[in-house]
Amino acid sequence: MSHTETTVCRVWREVLGPATFGDAPETGATSRPDADEDLLALDISSLDVVRVLSSLRRELGQRIPLATMFEHPTVRSLAAKVDAVAAGTESF
Repeated sequence: MSHTETTVCRVWREVLGPATFGDAPETGATSRPDADEDLLALDISSLDVVRVLSSLRRELGQRIPLATMFEHPTVRSLAAKVDAVAAGTESF
């Protein structure tokens, strides 16, 4: 997993909380979003999406448009887009 994918996973976990991803605190088991899971298909609010965008802006130093979240709803696709923009090969 790339640095950007790891950051995107961590931000989603922090915003949505561990219970969203099937963590079992009583056993210490934790999980992270699957890199290809459509995170927008989860039961989340628009405020959650805004929180994710805000955290990603702070963590990655890029202002990701809301539309990009809907075009790239998985960790892997969003991280690839962010990396491509950072490399100058694509734009938001």
